[in-house]
Amino acid sequence: MVVENRYEVKIAERVLTDEKGYSHLVSVYNEIMSSEHSDVEVNFVPCTYFEANLGSVLGSLLDKALLQGKTIWVKPPSKPGVRRSLSRIGFLSAFDVLTSTQDRETFIPYTRFPLSESQRFKKYIEDYLIQKQQFPHHTKRAGNYILESIFEVFANALTHGNCSHVYCCGEYHPNKNPAVLDMTIVDCGQTIVGNVNKFIAKRGGEGKSPVEAIEWAFAEGHTTKDVPGGIGLWQLQEFIKLNSGSLQIVSDKGMVEFQKGTRHSIEMKQAFPGTIVNMAFNFNDDKIYHMSNEINMNDLL
Repeated sequence: MVVENRYEVKIAERVLTDEKGYSHLVSVYNEIMSSEHSDVEVNFVPCTYFEANLGSVLGSLLDKALLQGKTIWVKPPSKPGVRRSLSRIGFLSAFDVLTSTQDRETFIPYTRFPLSESQRFKKYIEDYLIQKQQFPHHTKRAGNYILESIFEVFANALTHGNCSHVYCCGEYHPNKNPAVLDMTIVDCGQTIVGNVNKFIAKRGGEGKSPVEAIEWAFAEGHTTKDVPGGIGLWQLQEFIKLNSGSLQIVSDKGMVEFQKGTRHSIEMKQAFPGTIVNMAFNFNDDKIYHMSNEINMNDLL
C-alpha cells in the first residue's frame, strides 16, 4: 500500500516471542525490500501488543534495509501500551520518533553495539541482567560464568557473523507465573547454517539443515574457535535449564527452543537473515548458584 509517496508496511495486531512473531518480522523486512519505493513507512497503528524484547529483531532488520538503500519512517503505535513499551526501551527514539516516556526498571534499553564495543556489551549485560535485584542469587564466580556464557553470543557475531552491529533489548514480566525476563540478542550477519556447513565441508562432511546446524552449534564441545557455538553457548543452555527458563535460537529457517529440559525444533517458512538468541530467565528461581569447584567439584551447580 502506498501512502503519501511512501510504501506502507503494517505491523501485525499481536507480535509475540514465538515462531509466528519472528516470521512476521521477517515478512515485514521482505515486504520492505520487495517494494519498488525507496521510502517505506512501518505502521504500528494496527498493533495492540508488541513484546518489547523483539525491538532488537525489528531494529536489526530495519537497519539492514537502510543499508540496502531504503529510507525508513516509523508511524508510532496508537495503543498506549505498545507506545509505552517501545518508548521505554528507546526503540522509537532510535528511529526519530519523539517520546517523553522515561526508562523503567522493567525494561532493558534497545542498544546497537558496534563489534568494536565488546566490553561495553559485557557491561550492559552485567548492569541490566546479572546485577538486577530479581536475578537469581549467585556467587561472584558463578555470575562471571553466566556473563561469559552470554558474551559468547556477541563473540560469535564478532568472529563469524560478518556483520557490523549486534542488537539487544529486553523486558521483565513480573506478572507472569513464573516472573521472567526476556533478553533478545540479534545480528544480521552470516547464518549459523552457513558457518557450520562451511566448517563441515572443509572436513569432507555432509551439509546440515538450518535446524541441524543450530543443534550442532549448541552441542557440548563444539568450540567457537572453529564454528558458531562452542562451550560458552552450551554452558548458557545448561544454566537456563537449571534456572527453569527457556532459550530460543533462530537462524535462517531454523528455530530451536530449549525449555523445561526438552528441545523443540521448527523449520520456519520465513528465513531470518542472521541469528536471534532469546533468553527467558526465571526470576522466581530461589536457588543460589555457585561454581561447584568452589566446593571441590567440576561443574556449575
